[in-house]
Amino acid sequence: MSLFSRFACVALLGASALPAVTITGYTLQFQGVTVPAGDFPGPISVPASTGSYDVTGNLDLYENGLPVKPNVPLSGPFSFRFTNALITCASGPCSPVTLSFAAFVTFSGLAPTNVGGVFGAEGVLPGDRFIEVGVEGNPAPLLISNVTNEGESFSVSAPFPAGFVLTSNPNTMIFLMGLRLTSGLGDGEAIFLPDSLFQQLDTVSDVPEPGTLAIVGAGLAGVIWFRRRLS
Repeated sequence: MSLFSRFACVALLGASALPAVTITGYTLQFQGVTVPAGDFPGPISVPASTGSYDVTGNLDLYENGLPVKPNVPLSGPFSFRFTNALITCASGPCSPVTLSFAAFVTFSGLAPTNVGGVFGAEGVLPGDRFIEVGVEGNPAPLLISNVTNEGESFSVSAPFPAGFVLTSNPNTMIFLMGLRLTSGLGDGEAIFLPDSLFQQLDTVSDVPEPGTLAIVGAGLAGVIWFRRRLS
């Protein structure tokens, strides 16, 4: 089972690249279940085929380092991120599992398209453990595999290809990111993400191309395809 087999990473839109758009609202999900913005409401238990994980952290959208304010025009960096996270094997050993995150963002006008940038993750792993990180977009999902620790810490990133698109219809952008614990964890072992599981968008366009408009409804259908594609 590869990354996102149960998929549901962080987006920064540079202020100079942002079109004059306003977010009217957004919904966040973890493991396909809607969660409030900010800190998780206590540890969330995620079962694996053997063992289970406890997950804590902060999931939200930000502008200039502060939570996004709906109905206020964006004027600075815009991000979707999972930070201050602790992923612990609560009853183990714990087998591999995928943690999935999503943000469904609605704009007052046309949503940004044609994004360029990078995605990745930074944190601390136990020795001899591996993870995968990735994001979904059009035309295909992107993965960074076989991430391991370098002196217990890791920092990885990869660029988006030209024409990478996150917009699902003219007014909606869906951010989908995941973290796959490919080697699982031993009982009591933990992964710490003090910085981010992230997706950084450096350039955007405020006019959807015909190919982008053809992705209408891909929010649900795309997730289903994505799970099958990488299961």
